[in-house]
Amino acid sequence: MDRKTIFVVTTLQIDEPSSQEYNVARKRSVGWFPTFGSAKDAVLGNHCDIYEAGHYNYAVIEEIHWGFYGNLGSEEVWFLWNEGYTETKRPQCLHSVAGFSLG
Repeated sequence: MDRKTIFVVTTLQIDEPSSQEYNVARKRSVGWFPTFGSAKDAVLGNHCDIYEAGHYNYAVIEEIHWGFYGNLGSEEVWFLWNEGYTETKRPQCLHSVAGFSLG
C-alpha cells in the first residue's frame, strides 16, 4: 500500500482560546480520511454532528504521516464554530502543543 498519510479530525472544547495557558476542557478524535478535501468537507458539513450541540467549539484537521510520532510537525488546519465551522487560526493557548489526534 502506497498511502503514507491520513487526515485526522479532532474536536476540542477550548474555553479561553486567547489565554497563554493550555486551556482545553476536552478533546476527541472523531475520524480519519484519505484526503484533506474529504476531511474538510466533513468538518464544514458538521457530519455526524461533531459539534455535539455545543460540546466542541473547535476542530482541527491534522495530516498524519505513517510510522512512529507521525504527527510531529504535521500540517494542520483549524476551525471555529460560528453557526457552522469556519477556518480560523490556531488558538493562542495551544502555541506550544503538537499532535492533537495521536499525540
